[in-house]
Amino acid sequence: AQSGTVALALNSVVGASASTRNTGALSVGSQNITVSGVGYRAAAAGFDTTSASLGKFHVGATNLTGNVTISNTASSADAYSEKLSVSSNSTTGGASLTNLPAGLIAAGGSSIVSANLASVSAVGTNSGTVTLGLNTSGTGTSGLSAASIGSQVVTISAQGYSGQSTWNTNSSGTWGSFNSWDTNGGTPGIDGALSTTDTATFGGVTTGPTTVSLNGASPALTSMTFNNSGASYSVEQGTGGIITFGTAQSAATVTNTAGNHTIATSLALARNTTISTAAGSKLTLSGAVTGSNNLVKSGSGTLAITANSSLIGTTTVSGGLLTVNGSIASSSVTVASGGTLGGSGTVGSTLVQGGATISPGNSPGLLTIDGNATWSSGGNYNWQMVSATGTAGTDWDSIAVTGTLDLSSLTSAARFNLNLWSLSDNSTNGNANNFVNTVSQSWKILTAANGISGFSSDKFSIYTGANNGTTGFTNTLASGGAFTIQQSGNDLNLVYTVTTVVPEPSTYGLIALTAGLGLIRRRRA
Repeated sequence: AQSGTVALALNSVVGASASTRNTGALSVGSQNITVSGVGYRAAAAGFDTTSASLGKFHVGATNLTGNVTISNTASSADAYSEKLSVSSNSTTGGASLTNLPAGLIAAGGSSIVSANLASVSAVGTNSGTVTLGLNTSGTGTSGLSAASIGSQVVTISAQGYSGQSTWNTNSSGTWGSFNSWDTNGGTPGIDGALSTTDTATFGGVTTGPTTVSLNGASPALTSMTFNNSGASYSVEQGTGGIITFGTAQSAATVTNTAGNHTIATSLALARNTTISTAAGSKLTLSGAVTGSNNLVKSGSGTLAITANSSLIGTTTVSGGLLTVNGSIASSSVTVASGGTLGGSGTVGSTLVQGGATISPGNSPGLLTIDGNATWSSGGNYNWQMVSATGTAGTDWDSIAVTGTLDLSSLTSAARFNLNLWSLSDNSTNGNANNFVNTVSQSWKILTAANGISGFSSDKFSIYTGANNGTTGFTNTLASGGAFTIQQSGNDLNLVYTVTTVVPEPSTYGLIALTAGLGLIRRRRA
């Protein structure tokens, strides 16, 4: 409240007409007049931010939201501050502020409103603006009508990323760390239904062994690529998580173009997945592989499966080497032309097609087929021996089939190839140990628990020279020594036979006659 006083002097004055005698002014006293009024402060608007960033999102994200706090910063120490009213005057770029206060914000009070962006449509910054009208109002205080105190523009933004990202730090890290990936790509595969085309690439930025830990992330990807010949990557579970390959919209590819790398976390095949390894490269799956979809191994490099997996989709080896040292016992395997199946683990029923190769063990070893095996014309068994004496599956290659071995499609004109390969130790080509070329002997190269159908020894071609990627059997064979394939019950055996040539009786007579003539000649001489 504010006031002031005006003091008035009051005088009686005689009229100045000619008929009236002027005796001058005569004081009749004084009067004080007090003038007063009440002053009110206009409302004042405050914002915790006028540039609201809602965060980082996959392109295609919609209905993004955050918060902005609006305050009336006029003093609340007394009853002389008016209230604040807020209204939305205009918007751009799909931005909006909702839940604006329906009433007035008292001095010292605040209101949280929703900051919204309709969608993220592009990689990079996506933004819009909201212009607010601000008024001071005397409702409940001065009683004065509302009056404008200006306006405020609020910018609402979000960072969009493609999900097609490349690891960009020369160190180990966590999958969910946005800063570990290139900015435009962002953190791949963690936006659920939006991850329809997400990819992860691990390239040449690293110079030493690099571990990428999921640590709770469970990315869904349509592609993963490794391309570093000088340093290795290992994608591991850490504190938890799983990688899903494929989405409802797309199958998946995993490509190893250079170097030796590992996926050590569990993998779920949500769609058919092709894993391609380039020549000279190796990708190891040391985490369990699950799913009902199919796996295809392509490329001329190596794919190694070392975990016990519950994959029930089919596995096709269309190129290079698939080494199974764990288990894919529930997955039936087709080895196609140009592909090789090896390892000392367990696979499901296996078909070896023409031009394909089965090469058990890891120089040498035992491969288990949990089911039936079928061999086709033109197929290959690359068979290694490091010692001619010892144990099948340890000193020479062998295959254990829990079902049957079907050879019925083979004929004497359409044969299956057995390529012999001697080793001086488990990693060196050369003469096999303990091989005596003058002694007949045999080695079990396969056993089928439920029998062998369609066997005939003339359905096999046996190569002792270099063939189909082997360096051949370099031990010297005796004159007349030869290899054959024989069936013995449920076993398939490689048999080495040394044949001693025995002269016919007529030959003995000729030898004796020749000796006698020689003696006669000597006597005559």
